[in-house]
Amino acid sequence: MQYKISDNEFDKKLRAYMTSSGEQAFQLNERRVFGNAPAYKKVWAFRKVHAAAVVLLVLFISAVAIPQVSSAFTKLFSFIPGVGIVEKSNILFYVMSPVVREVERDDLTATAMLDNAVYSSGHLNISITVNGWHSGETKVELEKSLASYSNNFTLYINGEQCAFQSTTSATMDSALSGLQMWIAMNTPNSDDLFEVRIEGFSTPLSFTIIACQDYNDLAEIGPTDTHNGISITTTTYRDNDKLIVWYYPFYTRQDWILGFGNPLPANYKAWANETYIVTGSGLLSADRADINSSGTKFVFDMPAGEDSATLHIPYLTMWRHEEKKITVPIPQDYSYMECNVTVNTSLGTIRIPGVERAPLQNDTGGEVLRIYFDFDSIEDGMVFGSILDYKLHYPNNWVVPRLDPYIYDDERSNTIPDWLLINDCYGDSKRLEYIEIGFLEYGKPAKNFSLSTLYLGYYLLDEYVIPLYITE
Repeated sequence: MQYKISDNEFDKKLRAYMTSSGEQAFQLNERRVFGNAPAYKKVWAFRKVHAAAVVLLVLFISAVAIPQVSSAFTKLFSFIPGVGIVEKSNILFYVMSPVVREVERDDLTATAMLDNAVYSSGHLNISITVNGWHSGETKVELEKSLASYSNNFTLYINGEQCAFQSTTSATMDSALSGLQMWIAMNTPNSDDLFEVRIEGFSTPLSFTIIACQDYNDLAEIGPTDTHNGISITTTTYRDNDKLIVWYYPFYTRQDWILGFGNPLPANYKAWANETYIVTGSGLLSADRADINSSGTKFVFDMPAGEDSATLHIPYLTMWRHEEKKITVPIPQDYSYMECNVTVNTSLGTIRIPGVERAPLQNDTGGEVLRIYFDFDSIEDGMVFGSILDYKLHYPNNWVVPRLDPYIYDDERSNTIPDWLLINDCYGDSKRLEYIEIGFLEYGKPAKNFSLSTLYLGYYLLDEYVIPLYITE
């Protein structure tokens, strides 16, 4: 079972950003962004932040990561390694040229990595990940640590210490933590030296800044394939027995990418990734797909001696913002009721063949309403199959869940009764089969139940086949 918690506009922007291109300039709490679980495994906190700086960072991400354009792929592009591809405009982007990208703590207990640094429109954004701090701490201890986390860092430009603003983040049940800092400054020169010094590390992280290269064609950046108005460009390199493939989408559709070769459910990361490469020795499935502060990539186990590979992405999982209200009858007893409700959308028709009312198998007195779904697609090469997010309109005599989206106490969250839970069921078809809504009812039985769609999900079935250019 899972919760459905409506996102505010800020969360929607971040959520669309993560899932459209998978590229992010700072680490996010995925459970907060996707909003579908009661027990949070990650901790997120803002430190040393002014409102204007937060707005600036969100606008920067929007400009880089959500290029919803309507032009053909014939214009000039700027490529921001580890971040994304943007259509060339009067906005100039600069990226880091690392001098020292990874350092080890003096006592050998932690490492720090310079994930990325991007300059644009008078602001420099820097992302750093530390592996080895805050391991095994409780949520309360971690929150306290994050409160002073940025005090461990100092920023120098050409040897002069500079003030910065920042956010901090940490991943529970791991030793990963991060700092995202940004400063306002004039356009840097190519010989300016930036250093991030960290307490306990004798050697600072360091880099210079260079202008992003412009291209007339996406294929000049790397091997590219285009289907349905969506272009995927790749850069690739080997790291011992690993093949790392960075992917950068650029598209004309007014929708966002949710996954590459991944099915639709909100817990899609639990499914097997269907992206794979073909080498001289055969087919190799993706070992993992990483989303972090320096971008998004596929990682493959690739035996030594293999020097060529072709990437296959069988389909893309997409989502579209569209609000439609669906109203269904409620059975007055424990039974299944045929209803044949239909709602037309831009992707096709949502059909409700029936609804079912049943008791929960526990002693809470709760009940469950199951709303069954079927979908008819309107476009060839596309499979319409899901309502990815929705708003529930509860009858007046039903208990309405009032859930705190920032629950950090696992014991507290585990005591929430089953009848408050909501479950989305997907079958082997990878399409939504039913939504299960728990409730308690008082007084006269309600006759109807309504929900409003917020985001619709679908697949684009064209397969991407991209011969990779591999560097060491």
